[in-house]
Amino acid sequence: MTLGAGSFVVSLDFELYWGMRDVVSLEDYRAHLEGVHEAVPRMLDVFERFGTHATWATVGLVFAENQEEARAFAPSLRPDYDDARLSPYDDLDRADLDRNAACYFAPDLVRRIAQTPHQELATHTFAHFYCDEPGQDEAQFEADIDAAVAIARTRGVEPTSLVFPRNQVNDLYLPVLARKGITSYRGVPRRWALQRGASGLDTLARRGVRLADNYLRLAGPRTQKPEAGRVPVDLPGTRFLRPVAPRFRKLERAKEARIRGEMTAAAEAGHTYHLWWHPHNFGAAPGENLAMLERLLEHARRLSYSHGWQSRTMAELAQHVLR
Repeated sequence: MTLGAGSFVVSLDFELYWGMRDVVSLEDYRAHLEGVHEAVPRMLDVFERFGTHATWATVGLVFAENQEEARAFAPSLRPDYDDARLSPYDDLDRADLDRNAACYFAPDLVRRIAQTPHQELATHTFAHFYCDEPGQDEAQFEADIDAAVAIARTRGVEPTSLVFPRNQVNDLYLPVLARKGITSYRGVPRRWALQRGASGLDTLARRGVRLADNYLRLAGPRTQKPEAGRVPVDLPGTRFLRPVAPRFRKLERAKEARIRGEMTAAAEAGHTYHLWWHPHNFGAAPGENLAMLERLLEHARRLSYSHGWQSRTMAELAQHVLR
C-alpha cells in the first residue's frame, strides 16, 4: 500500500494536574497549569491560521465541569497500583478541588477545541491510567476507558484515538481499544533511548540521551511510515517538542534546526513526522513557546507546498492507512 506524500501529525497530551500530581506539588506547578487556559486558545488560533490538523488526547477528568461531575463518571473498578500514590482517585475527595478547578478541569477548553476546524478530541484515558505499573490489570484499564468514552460522549465526542499516559504502551491492552472503537494510538519508536529503563540508572541514561538528541543527532533517523494490518494502528511519536527553557536558551536555534531538518527529511521521503507535547509545557511562557511553534508550522506549510506533505490528525491518518 502506498501512503502518498507523507503526513505531518501533531498530538497533545492534555492532562492538567492529573498527569503531574505524582511528580510535582500543585503549588510548584500552578503557573504552568493555570497558564494552560491562556495557552490553549492561542495554540488553537495558531493551528487555525496555519491549517494544522491536531489531535488533543484529553484525560477524561479534564472534561468534567467540577468535582461532582468528575466523581459521577469515575468507574467503580479502579487501578490497584502497588504504589498507591499513582492513583488519582483520592484527589476526587479533596475539599479544595473546586477551588483549584483551573488545575484539574477545563470544560471550556474542551468545547473550544471541539469547535475549532481540523481538531480531534482523542482520549488520554479517564484518570491518566498507567498501563505498565505493577498492580493494575486489563479489567481496570477497560473500566477506565469506558469512563473516558462515557464522559466524552456527553460532549458529543466519540474518541477514536488514544495516547497512553507516560507513553506506557501495553500491547496486551490493544484489543480493549479495538473493542471500544479506538482505531489508532501513539506508539513509541523501537529505539534504545526512547524505551523505558530497566532501572533508575538506566532510565537516567536514556533521559540524558533523549535530552542531548534534541540538539545533536544521537538517536538515529526519525522518519517512518505507519504500518497497516491491525486495529488500532500504531502511529509512533517522532519528536517531543521541548518547551523553551532558560538554561538551554543558547541551544534553541539548534533545537529548532534539528526539528526542521527531520521534518524536511520526512517530507522528502514521503514519511510521517509525529510531533507531540503537553499544553502545560507552554503554560509558563506561552509567548516564547508559541513563537517557536509558529516557526515550525510555517516550515511544515512550506513543505506542504513543495512536497505535498499533508497535515493530518491521528484519526485521519489511521483512516488513510486502513482504507
